[in-house]
Amino acid sequence: MNLPSRSSSRTGRGQTTRYNDYVRSDALDDEGNIDTTFLGAVLLPEEPSSYREAMSIPASLKWEEAMKEEMESLKHNGTWEIMDLPPGRKAV
Repeated sequence: MNLPSRSSSRTGRGQTTRYNDYVRSDALDDEGNIDTTFLGAVLLPEEPSSYREAMSIPASLKWEEAMKEEMESLKHNGTWEIMDLPPGRKAV
C-alpha cells in the first residue's frame, strides 16, 4: 500500500516565553527564596569531560567525591563483574 506523505503546516515553533517570570516551587526554600542549590545547578558551567579536566578545576574535590560515590553505587548495584581478560585481549 502506497500512502501519500503528510507534512505539518506549522511554522515558527520556538520556545515559549510566557513563563519566563515564574520560578518552579521546588526551586524555593522554606522562606520562599530561590534555593541556592537549585540556582547553582542551573548556573553551573559545562561538566568536565575527563578525569584530568575535573581534577584541574577549583571544584576538583567535589568532583572526586562525586566520582567515588558513582563508582560505589555501580559496585553496590552489581553493574559489572570483574573477570580475567581472555588470552591475547586488551582492556578498553
